[in-house]
Amino acid sequence: PTAPSMFKWDNAFSWSYQGDMADSIKERVKAAGGNVTGELCCRLAWDYTDDLDFHMYEPGGDHIFYSVRRRKSRHGGMLDVDANGMDGIVENPVENIFYEMLSTMCNGEYDLKVNNFARRSSGVGFEVEIDLLGQVTRLGYDKVISHKETIKVATLVKSLSLDTIQKPS
Repeated sequence: PTAPSMFKWDNAFSWSYQGDMADSIKERVKAAGGNVTGELCCRLAWDYTDDLDFHMYEPGGDHIFYSVRRRKSRHGGMLDVDANGMDGIVENPVENIFYEMLSTMCNGEYDLKVNNFARRSSGVGFEVEIDLLGQVTRLGYDKVISHKETIKVATLVKSLSLDTIQKPS
């Protein structure tokens, strides 16, 4: 009670950032113009100039990646943000693959991968958020990703509902 106030004002009001995080991946995707309201959103973030690319391999051989960005797959998925590549080099790079409705996704396995298309820096690692109906799973990778190297992030399995996320070992 005797400690001085941390604030420059004389009331007890303070604020927090959305989700209590100052730099959430979701907010970075939103600022980049990406869809953050889909029933399934997979978000990738890193903090260096390499061109990391997000890939979703869908059942039946469909493939979401930069060359089909901003086009819906037949399962309803879309990559709408491609930082440090098709959308230019940016300060806070992110990529985003989303599915507006789970009902458009067919049953099967969806493999989520990250590829380093262009190694331009000495940066290390990345973070991924998988947001399924508001339940967020966060995954981090803290190693160097070499030029053209691909890292499998997760396998999402849809049966009657998307019920399993398998992280790589």
